[in-house]
Amino acid sequence: MAPLLFQPAAGVFIAAGIALLGLTIVILNRRRLDWRGLGWDSVADKLADAVIVIDKKQKIVNVNPAFYACFPGFSCIKDSTTLPEFTAYLRGLIHGVRPRSLLDNLSLPDDPGVRRKFPENDPGLPRQNTGEFTVSRPEKRSFSARWQDIYRGRRLAGRVIILNDISPYRSAINRIAKLKRRAEAASRSKSEFLATVSHEIRTPLTAIMGFSEILLQKDISGNVRADLEKIYNSGSVLLGIISDILDISKIESGNLSLVPAEYEISRLINDTIHLNLVRIGPKPVKFSLDIDDTIPRLLIGDELRVKQILNNLLSNAIKYTDGGDVALDVRWKREGDSDAVLSFKVSDTGQGIKQEDLERIFTRYVQLDNPVNRNIMGTGLGLSITRTLAGLMDGAVTAESEYGRGSTFTAVIRQGIPAAEPIGAETAGRLRQFEFAGSRNQDRRGLFRTRMPDGRILMVDDMQINIDVLRGLAQPYGLTVDGVTDGPGAVELARLEKPRYDLIFMDHLMAGMDGIETARNIRALGTEYAQKVPIVALSANAVMRNSDIFLRNGINDFLAKPVDTQELNEILEKWIPREKQVQGDPESGERQALGQFPHIPGIDVEAGIVNTGGTAEKYRRILKIFLQDTETRLVRLQEVLEKADYEQYALLVHSIKGAFRIIGAMDAADTAARIEEIARSGDADALAAKHGIFTEQLALTMKNVSEALLL
Repeated sequence: MAPLLFQPAAGVFIAAGIALLGLTIVILNRRRLDWRGLGWDSVADKLADAVIVIDKKQKIVNVNPAFYACFPGFSCIKDSTTLPEFTAYLRGLIHGVRPRSLLDNLSLPDDPGVRRKFPENDPGLPRQNTGEFTVSRPEKRSFSARWQDIYRGRRLAGRVIILNDISPYRSAINRIAKLKRRAEAASRSKSEFLATVSHEIRTPLTAIMGFSEILLQKDISGNVRADLEKIYNSGSVLLGIISDILDISKIESGNLSLVPAEYEISRLINDTIHLNLVRIGPKPVKFSLDIDDTIPRLLIGDELRVKQILNNLLSNAIKYTDGGDVALDVRWKREGDSDAVLSFKVSDTGQGIKQEDLERIFTRYVQLDNPVNRNIMGTGLGLSITRTLAGLMDGAVTAESEYGRGSTFTAVIRQGIPAAEPIGAETAGRLRQFEFAGSRNQDRRGLFRTRMPDGRILMVDDMQINIDVLRGLAQPYGLTVDGVTDGPGAVELARLEKPRYDLIFMDHLMAGMDGIETARNIRALGTEYAQKVPIVALSANAVMRNSDIFLRNGINDFLAKPVDTQELNEILEKWIPREKQVQGDPESGERQALGQFPHIPGIDVEAGIVNTGGTAEKYRRILKIFLQDTETRLVRLQEVLEKADYEQYALLVHSIKGAFRIIGAMDAADTAARIEEIARSGDADALAAKHGIFTEQLALTMKNVSEALLL
């Protein structure tokens, strides 16, 4: 018979134990087993539990009235009925028992010559024994069994057994277990639903964002470009909402985990800041950064999750600040030999939060219902996720605020230190001036220069549009991209080995044979090619990113939809054979690009081409954007000067300074830096004197660029 799965409530055993102890005391106060003179009526007869007393020969010498109420089918004849007879009766009723030896354990040893002695080294009562059984008739009832040996002096004289009816408790426990199973099933259904919704939404997003990015790389007019950027940014917002919902699902199921790796803190901060500077848009908000230049250059942690924490804090500050300041302060301290405790403090002069609402903002799906917030969209998940992520990194997130005057959020996290080299004063200074992006452009130039003209990849996806997106994203690499819309077709191509692919992108969820089954069937072909060709899961189901299901079925890596170009680049550089990756000669590439572009007075064209991706075509496109954007800013400069809004003037000049440096107009950028400094000082006379000189230089630069574009 199967043992029961649950223990009865502790209160049941406590009550039974008290009753048993009382009976035992009564018995031990008498030196003989004269059951009829032990005050039985005053103790056992009033118990709701069934009580059985046996002597050393297994005879039942007494039971209480509750015994007959529990077991009406058993007739106990005093001084002649034995415990084995009662247990034999029980065996015919048993529905479940635990432990299996329970009924045997109720009895004393069969050999009457056995005389167990009371332990010499134990001044108290011998250890009690317990068990549990369920009978099936006349109605299903559950009992807990508890017994205590009785000694005369130090020799065993008998046993007292108490059987407690725990049916109500067992029913309650079974109901709770059933509710628990239902809740777990509901949680699984919710996770499956979220994964399905994620896939269904991310699939069209792949096309929306993928084709938008492909078009943004082409030479298109300013109005069309602006509209495309809005489409791409809206897709990014939607993707962020989906990611937040999936993160909450992971948190609730306990599946949210970190993937630590080595990363560069300067790049993380730079990328996150520039992403959020775009969010400021036309709002009169000044952003500033202060960073400790002794922070280790390299750290070990989950870069994606650290960036998520910082991005959530910055985007919230910008969202709720209509004008004024947003500041980021980055500090650190060493703990031990290999740990760094980072502190990200984000302060703003925005709407602020009432004291009674400070903890509510970390509650899931909660957005404060203040009148000023009603036009601000959001899920109310960001801060809850941020606090959870910080907790996973042995840290915390705290908030301080004064309603109507601003807020300060501080995230503290622990990261590993692989090396002691600091970022240094130069890098910290460039970050403070938002100029670190220049070195990032150098990396992006490498991204576009990594040509793979001999590389060939296969895209397996049941939607042709996704194949077209990947084909467009792979175009800058010179890769040949073939597509097949079902699993059997991919297996057949792998069997034929014509052509032999360097990499296979495999959609996870496909009609018929899905991606996992397709990968497994390819590996099962057994040929050297089928065993070794890299397979990357391409899935809109971001929940599966860290799943070992892929690895167990022959899939080597994972790429999420919509495809991020930087992640795609990392995948390609990782899996396309090195001999097929052509880095080229940077100097010869620059000379070739320069040969296609005319000289521009006052501009280092060579530096501009390097900064904008390494080709004349990309540089020409950026120059067109520069003209359109700067013309608008030139008009705006005059307006804010007339209003004596020097802070906004400084922000406009700061943006123009960055644009100058990107296109290679370094002298003009230096002039802009001086004008920005004057504007921030509030020296009206000096600014009025320099404004004309600056706008003339700006107009001349625009004229020279415009003429060059016409050639």
